[in-house]
Amino acid sequence: MEMLIDNYRDTSDVPNQTVLNETGLGYNQGCNADLLYVDPTGMMSTLNLYLHAYGELPYVANYGVGRYETLEDVLHYMCKWHYLGPGAAPAYGNYSNWMVVRGIHTNTTPSFTQGSYEIHGFWINDPYNATLEGPGGIGENTYKTVDQWSSIYHKKLNESDVNTSDYYYDKYVAVCEPPEDDDVVVTLAQAKPRFANVITPAQMEKPLMVYEVEQLALEKVVTNDESLKIVKAAIDGVNEELIPYDAEFAEVFAKTTAGAPMLVTDVSGDYYVVPFNVPVEVRPPVKIMPVKIEKLKISGLKELEQVKRVDEYVIIKPIQIEPIEVERTLVVVLVDATDGSFKEASWVADAVKYLPVSKVEALKLALTEIDITSANELTNLSSKPTIELVYRNASPYYPDWKITADGDVYYVSQDGTVSS
Repeated sequence: MEMLIDNYRDTSDVPNQTVLNETGLGYNQGCNADLLYVDPTGMMSTLNLYLHAYGELPYVANYGVGRYETLEDVLHYMCKWHYLGPGAAPAYGNYSNWMVVRGIHTNTTPSFTQGSYEIHGFWINDPYNATLEGPGGIGENTYKTVDQWSSIYHKKLNESDVNTSDYYYDKYVAVCEPPEDDDVVVTLAQAKPRFANVITPAQMEKPLMVYEVEQLALEKVVTNDESLKIVKAAIDGVNEELIPYDAEFAEVFAKTTAGAPMLVTDVSGDYYVVPFNVPVEVRPPVKIMPVKIEKLKISGLKELEQVKRVDEYVIIKPIQIEPIEVERTLVVVLVDATDGSFKEASWVADAVKYLPVSKVEALKLALTEIDITSANELTNLSSKPTIELVYRNASPYYPDWKITADGDVYYVSQDGTVSS
């Protein structure tokens, strides 16, 4: 709510989120009187309380709640009214995480009451991720294709913690202007496949430095050529979906070079996270960017190689490994693991450490659970540990590490919490 009100009022006149949340809870439907989250009625009423009268204006915005049976109808509602200001939508099928819709990507200006148009995606501000107590992307700025938005985030309100007597139960909901009846045909753009062939990671032994000694672990990895294809898919995706339409993102992205893709296992479909980092040497911005990727050499311990492929030529340049604590990541792109289609991207103005918990840190946290806390105790392992990233219930940008050690399975979240 703070983001929405800040769009209309001077920052000094915007109540803080705590005040807004308490106000919203008081406006919730009666069936949600004991709910810890603001429902659509509470959201709408709080926004209008602060925006119906401001300064000498009778009102600066007038929010309503759109309640729909179909995804196409709620997305049209969001696009139709966007020219008047940002809207909001509850994510994940309940009220625990509201997201702000700050931009729309359509093939033409959305039809107001009739006609047809195509929706490609949304610029979303995701202000809160419960697991990390921070943004749901690497920062608040994200762009999500309409396929990603509808399959992962914008769900019908029917999770177990939504009261079945709630007026909005089992409906698609958004908070924008008061809704109207329309006769508009909306098409949701399909994500463009970018892999010529399916890339199948193979499980291999990889050396890791644990307690200052080398420990072999099993991981699913792709070949160097396959890594380049994944990076190219990420770059092509943002070049088509984002850079022509978002100057701020283009400026940030032009400062980066790609890091190694990381496979994330997800029951809804596996994907790769591709970090784009501040390079060791700054290069000038370009629109169609050459494919670059940092990758481990065979030893995996001493140095990184920076590989640059331009057409059919490959240039290999060794660079020193930087400490894992170094904050270098500006952009993270999510790519579908099956067909290489672009899913979404998140970016920040100031570089962050990504992932917050490294592979080695996660392994050490899991080993502590079985009382292995030193190099000498590593010999107590009866088999090589297995390490993978899995998406469970946090932001897709912050998957959990799944560590299997001596038959026991542990999950390490990106805030360092270990569960089994």
